[in-house]
Amino acid sequence: FAARFRELGGSVEAVAFDPNAQDVSGEVARLAEAASKLGPSTAVVLISFEDDGIRVIQAAAQNPTLSKLKWFGADGTARSSKMAQQIGAQLASIGGLTSTVFQPGVNPLQSSFIAKFRSRFGEDPDAYSMNAYDAAWLVALSVMAAGQYSGEAIAKALPTVAQHYYGVTGNTALDQTGDRSAGDYAAWKVVKTDTGYTWVLAATYSSATDSWTPIASGG
Repeated sequence: FAARFRELGGSVEAVAFDPNAQDVSGEVARLAEAASKLGPSTAVVLISFEDDGIRVIQAAAQNPTLSKLKWFGADGTARSSKMAQQIGAQLASIGGLTSTVFQPGVNPLQSSFIAKFRSRFGEDPDAYSMNAYDAAWLVALSVMAAGQYSGEAIAKALPTVAQHYYGVTGNTALDQTGDRSAGDYAAWKVVKTDTGYTWVLAATYSSATDSWTPIASGG
């Protein structure tokens, strides 16, 4: 992210914190100092899970600099009911902590998988379940392609197998670093409703068009 953002002309300052720490005031103070130097158009990208994210937001909400900035999250915070319930007001005041999470595009294989999953478990699978299903197939097919159950052999065969595999999450081709080369995403944000605070879909991203589509309900 940092490399790509700088490539586009932006500036990035990273402030690391211990996700297990109960007191993050020092890190939040350093973040505020960095944000002050970057200026009022600065945004904060919070990479965290629920509990550590709550601690950071609670501390940042008391800071006159950070409480005025727009914050974004990632898949560790997206649609967290715990965060919406405990710090919904703070999240809404900083732009809703718009958080992205992988959302595979719809295809016939996926529709069939969802129907079978629903029939067996009584609920729809989430993106992580679909990723796990495709991952299991990729490993199995890589073992078959390698002709042996060896970690080294599987790793060597995997890129070629992934290049030609199309699963319930779509194409699984990998890039040079071993990550998925493309994927569709959904952006969720916290808003205030008549009954409290909740996550709403704010936008969707299509890798095919490299574009975001805003959702009216997301404000």
